[in-house]
This record gives sequence, C-alpha cells and structure tokens, in this order.
Amino acid sequence: MPANSIDFSIIIPVKNGLPRLERLLDSIAKNRPENISCEIVVSDDGSEEDVRPVCDRHNAVTLRSEKSEGPAAARNAGARIARGECFLFMDADVVYEAGLLEKAKQLLDGDPELQAVSFFSQKCHPGDNTVQNFVASIEHFWFLKFIEPGKRSGAIKGFTTRNGAIRREAFESVGGFDASFKTNAHEDYDFGKRLTQRNKCVLVREPVIYHAFPDRLTRLMRNYFVRASLFVPYYLRNRPALDPAQTSSREALLRMIGGLGALFLVLSILPMSFSWVWRLLFLLCVLYYGYCITDFLKSAYKWSGRNAIFAAKCALIHYGSSFVILAGGMWGLLAFLRQWLSARGREAPAR
Repeated sequence: MPANSIDFSIIIPVKNGLPRLERLLDSIAKNRPENISCEIVVSDDGSEEDVRPVCDRHNAVTLRSEKSEGPAAARNAGARIARGECFLFMDADVVYEAGLLEKAKQLLDGDPELQAVSFFSQKCHPGDNTVQNFVASIEHFWFLKFIEPGKRSGAIKGFTTRNGAIRREAFESVGGFDASFKTNAHEDYDFGKRLTQRNKCVLVREPVIYHAFPDRLTRLMRNYFVRASLFVPYYLRNRPALDPAQTSSREALLRMIGGLGALFLVLSILPMSFSWVWRLLFLLCVLYYGYCITDFLKSAYKWSGRNAIFAAKCALIHYGSSFVILAGGMWGLLAFLRQWLSARGREAPAR
C-alpha cells in the first residue's frame, strides 16, 4: 500500500476528447463526498490536446504517455501511482453522479468478500440521438438480466471499466488489464472474466451514470465488428463462462438466425425454382427474430417516453447489427484458425 493512502483513487484514461474530460472533472468536483478521501488520476494516452491545464484546475494528478498504448495500458499506469485503497475507474466520456463513491464504499465496507462494484449507465437520454439511445437501451436491458426482480444488485461475471470500483488488492491479484489489447474493445471483458474467476463482484442499479455512447451508426457497427472479431478467438482459447445476456448462447443463435434470414431473402429473388420456399424461410426467420427481441423493444418504447418510431428504429439497428457481428465473428474465427495452423506447422518438424 502506498504511503499516505486514501479511500479511493479515481482513475481516468483519456485520449483527446478534452471537453468531455472537463465535463467529467466538473461533475466530480460538484458531487464528490466530503466524508470520503479521494484523489483523481488522469492517465493521458498520447492525446494531441494538452489536458494538463484542465487537470490542474481540478487538482488531478496527470500522467502522460507520448505514444498511445491503449486504454488498458493507461489504466494500469494510473493504478501504479494511485494511493487509494480502492480504485474507481471512469472513462472520460461519462459523468460522475452524486452518491457513486458513497454507494461503492458502503457495499465494500459492508462485505469483506466483495471485491468490485459495477454501475448501470442510463436507459435513454433526451439530448442523445437514436444511435446513442439504442446502445444505452440495449445495454441497460442486458444488465437487468443480472439482477432479480425487486433486487437492487446482483452478482456479475464482469466489471464495468467505465464506472466501476474495485479493491486495490483484487486489481493487483489479477495483474491489472491486459495491455496487449490496444483498442477500447475486449480489454474490459477480459479483465472482468479474470477478476471474477476468484472474486465476488456485483452490479448495482443506482446511482445511474451517464455515458456518451457512440453517436454514429458507422462507429457503432465498427465497435460491434471489432468486439466480435476479438471475442471469438478469445472464447475458443479460454472458454470463459457465458453471460445471461450479450454473450449468451441464445444471443449467438439469434444473430445467426438473422444472418440466415438475409441469405434466404437473397435466394428468394434469384431466378430459381421453389423461390417461395426461400421466401417462407425468410419470413419465419424474421418473425422469430422479432419475437426474440420483443421484450427489448417494449423496454426501449417505455424508456423513450413511448416513442414507437424509436422502437422501430431499434428493431432495424438490432437486426442490421447481426450481419456485422456475424462478419466480425467469422473474421475472428479465421484469425484463430490461421494462428492454430501456424502453431501446428511449427510443431510438426519437432516430432
């Protein structure tokens, strides 16, 4: 434990996005509790902008890497100099909510076996566009799968790196984040799976933290592709326990049915016999897909203030994302097979 340790170190990795960082720091200054000692550590991952003046105004410790190494390495660097008994990891594009540190401390102090506390992001936000609110709604919907009706928290096999608190000892016991992940994709999933192999972690309903989700459809689809391409080889190598939501076998089956529906649609318009069979199969796939996402669409409709147009757009984005996820998964599978064949080739001469 570093000398002069305090309750919490708020560790924020950042790369550019200075206005959002300033908004986060302002929200911490406005809402931080007086009865919990904390520090702010901003780990600058090679920003083109100078973040130090903003950090200095908020009494934040600033680290800077001249070369961008990715958010995993930035979080690790912040943790190495942090003095807190616990870490609160926050991404620069979130907004601190009053009561966050109080809730984390209450839960960690009340249960010595508990090692980490994760928090929800918003369902919808009136100032955000359709793409942002789609991502917010579907993540919120997925997270609810971890919590029993009427409960305020639930066990989770993961960790929200954008707004999660963790004991220093637990963080160090798993060796921090895997810095070989250079993008803001999958380093969070990998860390959460390693952390929860031996440690108790929970997801808490409140307070809800605002997160600026992707605001462009192209960026969202890129994120889906990258995450899927990284998940497939990771799963084949490590076989982590599947979650009840985003990475469930049911979700994977649903995405494959969505892809099959598109294939049957293409076959139905080709000049061949029995095209009606392909049209029927396409219709069955679409109906089944729609049935499986009905609960999500009902939630999105409710959370958006009963906006039917938003719910319809959510259905289209969800279905369209299936093709991107399948493409990413196939890309990841090919990468895994190339690595496997290459390893087999290197082993062969030694036999």
